[in-house]
Amino acid sequence: QRRVRGYERYFNTSYDRNLESHEKLILNLWDLSFPEVHLTNRISAQWQIFGFSSSDPANDLRNILELHCLCYVAKHYSKEFEEIISQRATLHLLDYHVSLAGQLIVSMLMSVCFEIKSKGYLTGWLWDHDPFERAYFILLKKFEQLWTVKNFKTSEESICIRLMKKFVFQILLTCDSL
Repeated sequence: QRRVRGYERYFNTSYDRNLESHEKLILNLWDLSFPEVHLTNRISAQWQIFGFSSSDPANDLRNILELHCLCYVAKHYSKEFEEIISQRATLHLLDYHVSLAGQLIVSMLMSVCFEIKSKGYLTGWLWDHDPFERAYFILLKKFEQLWTVKNFKTSEESICIRLMKKFVFQILLTCDSL
């Protein structure tokens, strides 16, 4: 439960452009994701290549947990994360924003955590090392797979979300490990 409370704190902390630690974290995300590419400015059209909906990634971030998870994935699953980002660009999936998918995934995972907390479930995956972050990565890959295989459009986003929610609750409420 302490772990869930920690995720809750990050989830309830909004991204703040005025906090140096938040700004450093967002720049760290760029460095982790594109180590060979110089970011011309903190607010730059380069972020749209990444998968943000505008030139300022802060506009897409609802909370620090989303940014934390993106940084974690960029650091620990760099090759796979690079593939997700490059596939989005290669397939011209401009209506699929990695950052917005991340928002949905964080919200879904927090729903599972709240369910676990309220019902006192003991699920094994929460005892894994970095469970939330690893679940985030698994679900990001699943979301990207659903979006590309089913050829979803932005107008069909709710269908993809419904499929993801079903997947999330079936798997995470019953599995012992990730």
